[in-house]
Amino acid sequence: MLSSNRHITPEEQSFRNHLQKFQPLLLSIISKKIKERDDIKDVFQNVHIQLWIYRSRLNTKDVEAIVVNVCKQKIAEFYRKNVQRLKHSAVDEDLSLIESDSPDYEIKEQRLLNLEIAIDGLIPPIRQKIFRMNKLEGITQENIAAELNIPKRTVKYHIQQSLVFIKNRTFNHKNS
Repeated sequence: MLSSNRHITPEEQSFRNHLQKFQPLLLSIISKKIKERDDIKDVFQNVHIQLWIYRSRLNTKDVEAIVVNVCKQKIAEFYRKNVQRLKHSAVDEDLSLIESDSPDYEIKEQRLLNLEIAIDGLIPPIRQKIFRMNKLEGITQENIAAELNIPKRTVKYHIQQSLVFIKNRTFNHKNS
């Protein structure tokens, strides 16, 4: 494979040099916090993208501090996204078990009761209404927004907050 460097600007070459210099450090920091190989690659790539955005700042004497801070930010971002995804998937799993034709009627009824109790604890009341409409009645977010005359992003926000609240409430209830 032939590679021609004649089209690379000095800025791009400087960026490549920084990446090459800090690659072992970045991989070391990321792999200490994240264990899955694919996740490490994803975070590493996100760091590269963010460094490209900050490339004009990489010509200072604090370049290592910038690289390390970007790396830490991307690791934190990875964890925030994964925690939200795991919380939502656990609540969705509970909801799907309730909605399914589970052979164990008592477990299904207990989960439904726990969900109802958690929903009753949602504040403000509009959040209860939106959550019931979406998750229990199956109304889409778009239709809820139209029916309640509010923005779709507000509906989405209330559903997300409801899921977090219910997950925390049912998780704490199971541990007590």
